[in-house]
Amino acid sequence: MNSFIIQIKNALKYGYKSITVFPTSFLSALGFAIVTIIRIEINWQSEISNNYLFSCLHWSLAFGAFLGLAVLTVVKQKNGNKMKEGIANVLVGFVVVLTFFVLYFLESKSKNYAGYYVIADDVRGRMIVMILLSILTFILNSGSNPASSLFMTQKAMVVALLYGIVVMSGASSVAAAVKGLLYPNLTEKIFMYVSVFSGLLAFSVFLGHFPDFSLGEDDPRRAQLERQPNFVKALFQYILVPIILVMTGVLILWVARVLLQNVWPPFVLLSSVSTTYVLSGIWLHMMVSEAEIPLVKLYRRIFPVGGLLVLLFEVWAIMRQISHFGIKYTEYAFVVLVIFAVISTVLLIFNHKKAYVMILMLVGVLGLVMVMPYFGYYDLPVRNQISRLEETLIAQEMLVEGVLQPANHEISLEDKEMITDAAMFLIGTQEAPSYLSQIMFNPTEFKKSFGFEPTYSEMDEVWFGNGNKGLTLELTVNVISSSDYDFILLPAYPYREGMEDFSKGAVKEGEYKLLMLIKDDNSPGLIQVVNAQGIVMEVNMSDYYNKLLNKYPLKAKWQREQVFEDLVLRAENDDLKLMVVFRYLEISMDPQGDQMYYYADVLMGLLKEK
Repeated sequence: MNSFIIQIKNALKYGYKSITVFPTSFLSALGFAIVTIIRIEINWQSEISNNYLFSCLHWSLAFGAFLGLAVLTVVKQKNGNKMKEGIANVLVGFVVVLTFFVLYFLESKSKNYAGYYVIADDVRGRMIVMILLSILTFILNSGSNPASSLFMTQKAMVVALLYGIVVMSGASSVAAAVKGLLYPNLTEKIFMYVSVFSGLLAFSVFLGHFPDFSLGEDDPRRAQLERQPNFVKALFQYILVPIILVMTGVLILWVARVLLQNVWPPFVLLSSVSTTYVLSGIWLHMMVSEAEIPLVKLYRRIFPVGGLLVLLFEVWAIMRQISHFGIKYTEYAFVVLVIFAVISTVLLIFNHKKAYVMILMLVGVLGLVMVMPYFGYYDLPVRNQISRLEETLIAQEMLVEGVLQPANHEISLEDKEMITDAAMFLIGTQEAPSYLSQIMFNPTEFKKSFGFEPTYSEMDEVWFGNGNKGLTLELTVNVISSSDYDFILLPAYPYREGMEDFSKGAVKEGEYKLLMLIKDDNSPGLIQVVNAQGIVMEVNMSDYYNKLLNKYPLKAKWQREQVFEDLVLRAENDDLKLMVVFRYLEISMDPQGDQMYYYADVLMGLLKEK
């Protein structure tokens, strides 16, 4: 027990000491916490309208927290004195300020569905890569070797996480007790403040876990932190190594069966299994780099070769997928992962321990490639799909001088599938060509624009998955009588749960608003009618969807129906009578995941006061 208490005291002591050892990292984390508290404290109108400002502050401070750790570590390792460390801290602070101004004042933003500015996806991706590069720089400069440094960093993260969870759980329990027993009016925000404080404490423990890098390899604490405890060695060498070895054999047999039977599994499943196996194996290779037991030596010889064989099979699968669907976000991500995994396994075959530095550097290089303007994750798939779509549209005389025209002749099934696939992908992106619009998600509008209904390939696993069952209902009428109702309600834009306050606050005195609350894609959702006093009617859509499924049981083949009455939801309470009309509705089921998915496009609501 005394040893346990000493460990806790040491962790907190070193966490406190980290404030002076890594001042810019701690101050950045403190600033991050303060910005978070401000966002919690202010009312929702100010928080939403200043979302872009707060996001720029958060990203620049998060970058500063890890940049400070990397820069100070490099300076200390190079036998830097106090003066050099002070200059490094000032430079890191300058970079944090510069990053904020670059994010806030340059073109780094886009509008969300509510009309407020948010940081653009590609800019967010670049900030993530900058943080990743800072972490990689730290790992490459903080240990006796990359494998030991990676383990020490992982250990620091786990220890910090445990302290944070324990502190948050304990403080939240106390706050709940105070609220339930002593002060019922205690604001719910207290639990958010506890989370922020716990996160700051955890980051301090993370920083404090590391040794004094200015002492170099002579620091006895450094050797202790790099050393793997016996239970970790046992986990790696006697449990994980046999598992990966057996998995190698299983995957090679799986590859052989697929090739012999020519029955291909879903692309996402195949790629996920293959890349997860290889990436896990590369990580484990680094974790057992110092072990000398025969089983681990066998693993270090067999895994890179087995992993390379599995990856070559995945390369074939990716080429097959791209030939049918072009390059989209999923394909792009797996291509990058496979490039990394192939190069890494080749390096392990020929270089072993010397490969670790190159593998970690490769992570940084590929991260930079993914956020480049032309070849990056956010640009290349869109350009590829636009080129793929327009080539076919022009060949079919459906795109003339940038104007989309419905097909006036019969086109092949293959071209219909290709146009549908590319158009549906592009409609969901901000960079979609001007002749495409979000309304084309509606099959009726799609047919008006292209001259044929959406046509999906049997291989298409992106939209419907492997073996998915589904139902699509489309509205058949354009005129709906409102004579029996007092109000016509146009819906608020569908949004995820957590934005309720924004929509409710927009209601003026004497007005009603129709809201649709969606928690996630496999949630039926809620329909709410609100006025200035709050929620006056709430309808759970579960019963409505169940009635539809009783009438239209999901079959192996996707069903499409044009209806009116089935797209009307009626509800009433003591004060109000409501009729909601949907323009378009979709229900699907993934048999493999046993998940239901729902989508509903509300046309209007009609309301009568009793």
